[in-house]
Order: sequence, then C-alpha cells, then structure tokens
Amino acid sequence: MSSGCVHMMMEVEDMDQVGRAMDRMQEHGVKLSATLGKHCNDDMISFYMKTPGGFDMEYGYGGLRCDWSQHIVFESTRVSQWGHDFSVGFK
Repeated sequence: MSSGCVHMMMEVEDMDQVGRAMDRMQEHGVKLSATLGKHCNDDMISFYMKTPGGFDMEYGYGGLRCDWSQHIVFESTRVSQWGHDFSVGFK
C-alpha cells in the first residue's frame, strides 16, 4: 500500500553532511533514487534515496533563501542544472 507521499526533503547545514549521508546510504544498502545534482529552481544540491515506506527522501544542502518582498515568479523548464539522474531508481 502506498503512503501517498512522493518525497520529503531534509536540508542540512553543510555539504560534508550530504557526502557523509551518501556514504551511510551505500554502507547500509539503501537504494539510490536520483544521483547528486543541483536544482534549477532553488540551487539545492541533493540526492534522493528510497525510504522503507516507499517514498523518496531528498537529502541536500544550500537551498536558496527567498526574500518574498523581492521575489519574482518564474517558470523552470528543467529539474536540474546538473545531475539528478532519476533513472537510477528504476534500475
């Protein structure tokens, strides 16, 4: 039975924490859902892994902080500037 959740995101304080989390993921045999990459819309550097509940956990660093009084709406036509190969989750 599906939880209905697609993914949730955990943002940490520095890039080293992301790297150590990737090491632990591999050490414990957790399935990678998407490779390390950088999102276009928020500059978040992250990777995705599968949780026991069947949804993805995005684990990342460096997300853009918005000043909502200065924010300009835009449409992003790509998911990532680089990386985030989601096909690994289907292999």
